[in-house]
Amino acid sequence: MLKTVGMLSTPFLIAGHVGFFILATWLLMALIHRVMPVKLRREYNDVIGFLSAVVAVFYGLLIASVLVIAINRFDHAQQVTETESNLVADIVRNAEAISPEIERPVRKLVAQYLTDVIAMEWPAQAKGQESVLATAPLIDLAVSISRYAPQTQREVAYYQQLTGTLTRLYDTRKERIFIADEGIADVVWIVSLAGSLLTICFAMFFGIENRRLHFMLAAFLAVSLALVFALVAIFDRPFQGGLTVSDEPYRLVREQIVQGLK
Repeated sequence: MLKTVGMLSTPFLIAGHVGFFILATWLLMALIHRVMPVKLRREYNDVIGFLSAVVAVFYGLLIASVLVIAINRFDHAQQVTETESNLVADIVRNAEAISPEIERPVRKLVAQYLTDVIAMEWPAQAKGQESVLATAPLIDLAVSISRYAPQTQREVAYYQQLTGTLTRLYDTRKERIFIADEGIADVVWIVSLAGSLLTICFAMFFGIENRRLHFMLAAFLAVSLALVFALVAIFDRPFQGGLTVSDEPYRLVREQIVQGLK
């Protein structure tokens, strides 16, 4: 369910969170005003204020930590994407330095790999689906490299760099797939949401005669919490939704590699 929420466009995501929190605030206010009269609540404003501050600080730190994790996750996904595309370019350069005999097939397979990543894996990631559709050309690439026997010490040196770069490419690709498939745990979302509603609930317990003013103040609190949750949802899934990691690094590298095939 939370994975599906992250696939919504940014405006709908923000509007949905704000609408949910305002609706929850209105329902809580209607319930509390019916159960506890304003005069009774006003007598305990000092105690309510103290407890409300404690709860707000505790859950504020929790929600802020979750937001930082989500933003760092998005930034890390961008770094992994750039690293993967750079490793692909390094593989071609290493093969080119060894021999035309290995450079040509490596260039073709790498170009096919990038094409599959852009055309198949990226749309699949955007839908929250399995993103291992570009595995075949990568396996063929590994087989093609393993069949080549370097002839000179110079070729041996570049061949070792080539195989090492291929290994790092595999590792980086796995990391991208892991980031695309995983997100903040559901239990963290649930606890953070419960804490936010509890914070709003405490604000409802204040004894304020003007009911409209009371609702407006609580609604401002609800909107601020909703915006934070919307940000978390936007950054939590780097390859889904309105704000996503771009496939532009792959496109740029592919364009350079394809030019070498002409």
